[in-house]
Amino acid sequence: MNRRMATTLILLLVAVRLTAQTVDKPETTNHIHKLENPMSLQYLEDNLKKESPRLMLTKELKRDLKRKIEERPEVANYYAAIKLNANSVFEEPLLQRIKTGRRLLSVSREMLHRMG
Repeated sequence: MNRRMATTLILLLVAVRLTAQTVDKPETTNHIHKLENPMSLQYLEDNLKKESPRLMLTKELKRDLKRKIEERPEVANYYAAIKLNANSVFEEPLLQRIKTGRRLLSVSREMLHRMG
């Protein structure tokens, strides 16, 4: 698997987990789902492999993710958006630590934009 696909799949995995996990609340007329952050310390301890490499994207998760992309149009749309953004980042030149005046703020902002 190439680096672009791996990066895209990891980003999509995190996004799908964020959108899929909600906290159950009693039904109300204005029901709002609160998202849980799946990347807690407990989650990592339970799911991160003990041996190296400690990959979070396992074969099972990859298979499940591909299935969700095929079955759910909103996941497929989100995947397409992430892939488009990831491909555009790969076409840009590497960031360099060049100060503009006394700051590197523009470089930091660009890195945050590229990460996502």
